[in-house]
Amino acid sequence: MVPESPPPTLTSHPPLQVYPRRPRSPLPDSPLAPGSGMSSTPLVSTQSPPTSRYPSRVRQPPSRFGWLCNTNHSISQYISYLGLSNSYHAFIGTMDSVSIPRSVSVALQDPKWVTAMQAEMDALQANQTWELVPLPSGEKTVGCKWVFTVKYLADGSVDWYKARLVAKGFTQIPGKDFGATFASVAKLTYVRLLVSLATSHSWPFHQLDQLDVKNAFLHGNLLETIYMDPPPGFRAEGEYAGKVCRLRIAHVKQSLGKVFDVKDLGALKYFLGIEVAHSRHGISLSQRRYTLDLLQDTGMLGCRPASTPMDPNLKLSVESGELLSNPSMYQRLVGRLIYLTNTRPDLTFAVSVVSQFMHAPCTSHLDTVHHILRYVKTSPGLGLFYSAGHQSRLSCFTDADYAGSQTDRRFNTGLSTFYGNHLISWKSKKQATISRSSAEAEYRAMAQATCEILWLRSICNELGFMETDSSQLFCDNKSAIILASDSVLHERSKHIEVDIHFIREKVRSGIIIPFFVPSSEQIADVFTKPVGPSLLQSSIVKLA
Repeated sequence: MVPESPPPTLTSHPPLQVYPRRPRSPLPDSPLAPGSGMSSTPLVSTQSPPTSRYPSRVRQPPSRFGWLCNTNHSISQYISYLGLSNSYHAFIGTMDSVSIPRSVSVALQDPKWVTAMQAEMDALQANQTWELVPLPSGEKTVGCKWVFTVKYLADGSVDWYKARLVAKGFTQIPGKDFGATFASVAKLTYVRLLVSLATSHSWPFHQLDQLDVKNAFLHGNLLETIYMDPPPGFRAEGEYAGKVCRLRIAHVKQSLGKVFDVKDLGALKYFLGIEVAHSRHGISLSQRRYTLDLLQDTGMLGCRPASTPMDPNLKLSVESGELLSNPSMYQRLVGRLIYLTNTRPDLTFAVSVVSQFMHAPCTSHLDTVHHILRYVKTSPGLGLFYSAGHQSRLSCFTDADYAGSQTDRRFNTGLSTFYGNHLISWKSKKQATISRSSAEAEYRAMAQATCEILWLRSICNELGFMETDSSQLFCDNKSAIILASDSVLHERSKHIEVDIHFIREKVRSGIIIPFFVPSSEQIADVFTKPVGPSLLQSSIVKLA
């Protein structure tokens, strides 16, 4: 296959600038302070720098997000680069100045992306991923799309432009086109635990490029016959014109046991859309660029900001407003917000609410999503901070609201798990069944938290960090704590007997110790309901 047409010459344009602004003074208990769980800068400002080392006008790196400075709510008012090292300043400056194409037509305008696409096509054809055949009568094809990204070196320079062709497997029919699926993806809780351990033990973090597999298609055995559309931007010529791709993916050219070429890209600074910043005080994780891209793609860079992710008085239901004519747009947007919660626990509850209406979104649901984006704009660099110093012992805070769901009156479970003082995992999830009391709902939340602790303990043990001490489980409901320790099974609690025996077994074995915590100190409270600005800010500070 050959590219459809030669790309026109790429014209150069002057880099767009983000205008500097006067830094604002942080509020009391602001997440700007070192040691807090989250940061509102592109990376955590982990020290108060001497005035003589930093000029009053903050130098901003070239950025493609600066063109909205003439709006009333310019995004530049919410981005600060105070406290960045020179190397990291250069890194994010380069990263912000490179634009990733959103479509094939845009990519074909740039020779660098055309070269990357051609390299991917060469690898696919060398691996005999498909053969070009006529489409049999009655058969349908699956689509495919290009995914573009840029690989950076530790100094911020571009290593190479990367294009990958992926099939749209979501269009396949279960039982006809496939029997089972599997995707080997990283669980972000596991990644955060590794970052916490690395910070605690002063391990160096280096980014090794992925194994030298030259294309995105896995070399497995296909039991079904799959036909795929030709890759966008390429066409078959001559006798193959008009034909489709019949996937093989059945020929394993080399054993996986052989040594793969691995490339050291230097200190880890960016992976999976997450920016990693190092200092002697700890490591910061944020999705600053991912957030700015999200705001730009949705046209929300110049929107009026909001002080909370969700209006505390808002009551959503399945019939709130008119059905959207294009639900896929809503679904994609919520999906991107779900990924943003990997470093933004403050968004977790609001995103969990809007994700409950993915099947039939209405106008009010979309308005709520836009409200989340307006809040996100206020702190695009907000993220997690893992302080240096030895950390040990797992603990978890659990909470449940009272019949919070407007549609079925189910309780919402909220939990946050810590390794030392490092926030590792968090969750906001509607309970599967209706509880008849607050104690029952709180106890179900404790059962989920116990499962999370057991899983994290097993990972720590596999990594050689034996969890010999009991893990602490904090709850603000005394009745639920009594149920976890009382050996008598009361008549009114028989319907949750399985959960009761599960937790009691762990309590008796010394793995879990339940503790009462006042509601005012309940860290998981923010994961069960929408809260006002003051409570939200205090909750963010507690996530430390």
